Amino acid sequence: MKNISFHAVALTAFFAGTFYTSTLAGPVTTIPWNGFVGAVSFTFDDALTNQIQNLKPVLDELTDVKATFFVTSMGNGLKTNASGYAALANSGHEIGNHTDTHGHPTGLSESELEKEITTFAKTIESTIKEAGADINVVSFAAPFCETNESVHKVIDKSHFVNRNCGWHGRNNWGSEPDWMNIQAKIWTRSGANVEEMLSAMDTAAFIGDFGNANPWDVSVTEGTWLVVLNHGVTDDTGDDYAINPGDIKKIIQRARDNKLWTASFGTVAAYYRAHFVMDAAESANDGE
Repeated sequence: MKNISFHAVALTAFFAGTFYTSTLAGPVTTIPWNGFVGAVSFTFDDALTNQIQNLKPVLDELTDVKATFFVTSMGNGLKTNASGYAALANSGHEIGNHTDTHGHPTGLSESELEKEITTFAKTIESTIKEAGADINVVSFAAPFCETNESVHKVIDKSHFVNRNCGWHGRNNWGSEPDWMNIQAKIWTRSGANVEEMLSAMDTAAFIGDFGNANPWDVSVTEGTWLVVLNHGVTDDTGDDYAINPGDIKKIIQRARDNKLWTASFGTVAAYYRAHFVMDAAESANDGE
């Protein structure tokens, strides 16, 4: 990966309005989750029109919440909804890369991966710029959560973090993750319910008694970064991957009530990664 890509993004997020401690001659030290009890990033895949129609009004109302939209050309979604995503970008939301055609990346050659990932990142930036917003695409989400070392190698050329899937979507402050394999909890109508997602907002903030928690909550011992993977936002119950607008608003509101850092995937990842960079630098200085 180009060093300037991570350092420019991560350190900008680290110093621009985020919390840290320092002395005039001492090291810079990050504060867990930017001074919040925990963090949550709401991510939405596939550049779906109903995200603009039904989620944007919710986010326009909850101005302190910043989400991430992983876009693709599948179904002409990026081009069709460019103006809506440009408006979201101008409001501080993140636009990320979900590949050009949303195919299975592990079956592609290196040149095909370059086109799907690296070239498409530039297409996203130019398309959104034409629609009225200047952005840098630095976050990636692998279609079908399918990756391997070859895919990671290409992602890492122009993105500093990749979102994949997992069974809990939690990341602890003191444990450095695989930046090309950040786990996310997937929302589906058949696989989750609103109460479970509300509980996830509680456990991310380390609120409550977890003695009888669901298995994926048992290991929670502190506030964590929870990444949530969403798709459509619509009342259409026939769409298993979609969530009702009223329900996503309720879940986001619980995160706000719990005083979680509700920031975009790239912003939290940059601060989180900078934390480990700073720790490494501090350890090196201590050893001199």
